[in-house]
Amino acid sequence: MRTELGESPVAFKVDVIGSRAQITFFENAVQLPSAPDEQPRWEADMYTLDVPNRPGLTASVESNYAVWMDMAKAQEEILPPPTIEQRVDVVEENLSLLAEVIAL
Repeated sequence: MRTELGESPVAFKVDVIGSRAQITFFENAVQLPSAPDEQPRWEADMYTLDVPNRPGLTASVESNYAVWMDMAKAQEEILPPPTIEQRVDVVEENLSLLAEVIAL
């Protein structure tokens, strides 16, 4: 998924969330044009992978970067991000259900 960043992205980062770790990969980064008084912005392809956290995870990703990146790309193909329309549909459905509960 293409995303915009406020700084030049690193190859990957690992965020630990409880017993899980979210590995975020960036590639094909380009600096976007900006006015001289604006902060530089970047655009890059971003892939995420959610895995159990374990000791040595960052070192494992560093030493097997291509394998981990391929897993993250494959994961995105399995679970593409929802479109804006899909997100709006979910919100509208939940609002309808909430309104029905409140009316009771």
